[in-house]
Amino acid sequence: MPAFVDAPFELKEIKQAESDTGATVARFRGYAATFGNRDRVGDIIHAGAVKGAMQEPIPLLWQHRMDNPIGIVAEWDQDKKGMLITGEINLDTSRGKDTFGLMRAGHVKHMSIGFIPTDFKDKDDVRHIYELEIVEVSLVTLPANPKATVTNIESKADAFAWQLSVQTGIPFHEAKNMVSSELKADAPLAPSKPEARAEIDLGAALAELKAIIK
Repeated sequence: MPAFVDAPFELKEIKQAESDTGATVARFRGYAATFGNRDRVGDIIHAGAVKGAMQEPIPLLWQHRMDNPIGIVAEWDQDKKGMLITGEINLDTSRGKDTFGLMRAGHVKHMSIGFIPTDFKDKDDVRHIYELEIVEVSLVTLPANPKATVTNIESKADAFAWQLSVQTGIPFHEAKNMVSSELKADAPLAPSKPEARAEIDLGAALAELKAIIK
């Protein structure tokens, strides 16, 4: 399972605006992650660890669902405190409008970042993460760890397996095994939940992953 690192979301401002493309957006600025927090399993992200993103602009998702994007991370930077972002929620979508309303009412108070650690060391039962690559940023209502808003993913394949698990309801360990098998030998897919296939074309998704990783 992905681990979690304590990093409370601090919202600095939120307002309605217009994007460069002419879309109506809700633009907000705040810390998506803070540095120096030790989680319950012993991970600490150190200052300056964010070295880049898997893609730009970074996707802004609702509840870590890759099939439910709500906007983009328009800008991001980091200081001694953490990763500071400017997010844009697309208000031309029903999910975007709902999310904006929930944020203004104070009902959505957490962000999570999906990331891949690329440089880390274990010391005294603590994993110190010095470099990482951002996969996505999500607005979430109820983090698995009440204080945690940073999600740690071990590799690009694990990142995809985690997204696959969230989208389909397949247990993470099974999604991870499916991805591993597909990368090795084009193994047939057999998710435990038949309805999962209706939500996402697993074969096509895994083929796309293979093209990215190999």
